[in-house]
Amino acid sequence: MDTISSVNTLSTGQMKLISRGSYGPTLPGTWELTIDPHADYIIREAIFKTDSLKRTILIVNTSGIISKDDIKLAKNGFFHSVGTHYEADIEVIDITKVIASNPLYEEVVSRVTSPLPRGAQIADCRGKETILTTVE
Repeated sequence: MDTISSVNTLSTGQMKLISRGSYGPTLPGTWELTIDPHADYIIREAIFKTDSLKRTILIVNTSGIISKDDIKLAKNGFFHSVGTHYEADIEVIDITKVIASNPLYEEVVSRVTSPLPRGAQIADCRGKETILTTVE
């Protein structure tokens, strides 16, 4: 998120925030966030609209609260990528404070930071048309 253009209080007591920003480092657009100040300012809805496609490409909704060790998170979440039709329902079952090494975390980080596999496709949505590149 970059520059906040407006913040309004809704009749529900939640706040609606609109801001310039991006989805990833190269896809500029506008974020519309619904924030719940009565639930530790957890974001209850996030909508991202791109500048180049001039439409919503991402919707995230959350509900409930789970807390432990002074950490508060949304208990449930729903992620919907409009262009790809990818959806995910997420439920936080427990929060664990990790002090020692964490093999699962290290495995996830290695997957995120490693080079893309051969045949993977990269979608560049910055222009008027999406450009697909296949990793060789």
